[in-house]
Amino acid sequence: MNVSEIMTTEPIVIEATQRVRDALEILSRENIRHLPVLDEGELRGVLSDRDLRTFLVSDFYDFDAEEAESRLDSRVSEIMIGDVVSVEPETTVAEVVRMMIDQKFGALPVVDFSTGELLGIVSYIDILRAAEGYFAELAGR
Repeated sequence: MNVSEIMTTEPIVIEATQRVRDALEILSRENIRHLPVLDEGELRGVLSDRDLRTFLVSDFYDFDAEEAESRLDSRVSEIMIGDVVSVEPETTVAEVVRMMIDQKFGALPVVDFSTGELLGIVSYIDILRAAEGYFAELAGR
């Protein structure tokens, strides 16, 4: 099975120039954990809820309300993970699972390597949904 069969197409994204507060609002509203970060339509990074927690909560007791507001007004590009590991649609799900386990990724952008176009995102939730269907099918036999 390939990633293209289970990935989330048309993922929700954020622009690198948007603010941290925008990312928090999107993650909360959409009930997701990972946002591909685009800069003029090109994938530049990924921002996770964990990245945001670390940025906003680290040294929490060492800064005041003004510092908190300043952090919320920071650009997404300042805290995103910029060295993006991505996969192609033809990548096998088994390979993605190995990558997620070995490197502790919760999601990977799916990209057309020839054009650089973001095609989707595959998360551990997508993989669990596929596994659920597979095991339900086995049980029904």
